[in-house]
Parts: sequence; structure tokens; C-alpha cells
Amino acid sequence: MRDNIVLMSLLEKKVMEEADMFLWLMITTDKYELPLIVADSPKELAKLAGVSYQNIKTSIYLKNKGKITYSKYVKVEVDDD
Repeated sequence: MRDNIVLMSLLEKKVMEEADMFLWLMITTDKYELPLIVADSPKELAKLAGVSYQNIKTSIYLKNKGKITYSKYVKVEVDDD
């Protein structure tokens, strides 16, 4: 039982470390795409933007797959440097 708890703790830590490597943004719809809202997670961005979490995830997914040409939500990788 203790081994399972330690393993889960290590997995949670790895997930949290990976989650810190991205910022989630709502950007302007013009050619400059300036950030309007910056958040650490898509759930936080959804709360700040007043939309659903699924709305943000779907919009980014469809943009990445080429099904839509523009999304006002973006996921940006952050360097450790």
C-alpha cells in the first residue's frame, strides 16, 4: 500500500512539473495576437475568460488539427531558462 502511495506521489509530481512548462493565453483577434489573459492552466483560463474548460481545449485542438484557421486561445511552451 505504501509503495502505491509513493508511486502516485511521484506521478503527481511529474504531472505538476510538466504542467508548469506551459502557459495558456487568450489573445487578441488582430494580426498582433497580443495576450489578453494569461493563466497557468486551461481551467484557470476558462474561469478568467468566463467560458468553459471544454471550449478552450476544443478550440486549441481544432486549430492544431487544421480544422479551424484561428483560435483566440493558445497554449505556449515556457523554457526553463
